Amino acid sequence: MDESLIGREFRHFKGGRYRLEGFAKDSETLEEMVVYRALYGEGGLWVRPAKMFFEIIERGGRTMKRFSQVIEVVGAIIKDGGKYLVGQRPEGKTQGGLWEFMGGKIERGETPEAALARECREELALEIQNERIVDAVVHEYPEKTVHLTLISCEPKPGSTPKALEHQAIRWVTPEEMRAMPFCPADAELIERLF
Repeated sequence: MDESLIGREFRHFKGGRYRLEGFAKDSETLEEMVVYRALYGEGGLWVRPAKMFFEIIERGGRTMKRFSQVIEVVGAIIKDGGKYLVGQRPEGKTQGGLWEFMGGKIERGETPEAALARECREELALEIQNERIVDAVVHEYPEKTVHLTLISCEPKPGSTPKALEHQAIRWVTPEEMRAMPFCPADAELIERLF
């Protein structure tokens, strides 16, 4: 990593300012990490994988004009029998018309499981049980980077999903799922898991 970047301030494309404090390696994976301080809001010292932290504009890798926005999200593999519940994003929203696993942003202080339970109630009026983390993926979109944690679960007895935020919801088999147009991060997980 370029040590001359330590101490430099950068501006996120949405306006937040950050100061690069240093570099480290993850002790288990040996992945390069960036240590940075947020210079807005509550501030704080943060650590992220270097490849997710920078969006490098020039091929030489020297000019960093903005940060990739890393958003922690959770998705649900809701299974009932041999079928899985998926939702179609509303037209007019980002990735409108594409299918996805239900879920959303993990709020500060939430575990992925707690975030999933909240999102299922908000999006589907659905209570879930038997939550288990099954996989995770980092996917870079043009405007943000998403770290998606996928959790397997089941509806609680007597709880029936309703499309409160999606254009449509559908119970599908893995074969049907592979033929549907999914959001890229979800599609990547479908290839690996089904």
